[in-house]
Amino acid sequence: MTLYSEQEIVKGFKLMTYSRFYSECQSAFTAIESFVGIEKFGLILGACFFYPYPSSFLSRKEISFKQHWIDIYGNSLYFKDDYENNMKFIESDFQIEKKYIFNVDPYTGWSIKDHIKLGKNFYISIGKDNDTLEPVASLIIRGKDNHLRGFIYTDRWRKISPLYLNPRFVKSIYFLDVDISSIPATSFYNCVDISHYIGYNSKSAMSFLNDFF
Repeated sequence: MTLYSEQEIVKGFKLMTYSRFYSECQSAFTAIESFVGIEKFGLILGACFFYPYPSSFLSRKEISFKQHWIDIYGNSLYFKDDYENNMKFIESDFQIEKKYIFNVDPYTGWSIKDHIKLGKNFYISIGKDNDTLEPVASLIIRGKDNHLRGFIYTDRWRKISPLYLNPRFVKSIYFLDVDISSIPATSFYNCVDISHYIGYNSKSAMSFLNDFF
């Protein structure tokens, strides 16, 4: 078995295509799926661009269970028995070494409209902030490449990880088997007057957003 230096691993990841990147992570996905007890959760992790941290996991042929995962935006998921649902999400985790954040999304820089045009499944939540009554919106898109991308609007649109929501709910969005009653009442923020769009029609999703803006 070949052992690679940290420098070789980082260089290799930067040169790797995103499809090969995730093929390298398959056994790690299987291990974490067994831990959380959510069927096909490894698929959802990969769809949301998460991978084990630190990336030196590639220095071993057999991959053991990893407690810490990160995504291409610098967010973290920690897995421990004493966390709620066995996991904890940290947005913009400053504990991550930047050299291990690899943007393997070939559609980085696309506008929301472009993502919608080439999307397969859509979840949109629109409401008002409970304190300021300013508009708030969240959007999750499953693209034709089967990756999930999330966006949120407060005073402007910005990217977020879809796993900011309950992971089981994100899985429902991926497979488009969402029970309306299971949607988190406040979505991403403390909102009121919430309305939702869930479906697979890009024109309807765009129309729903245009009515909001």
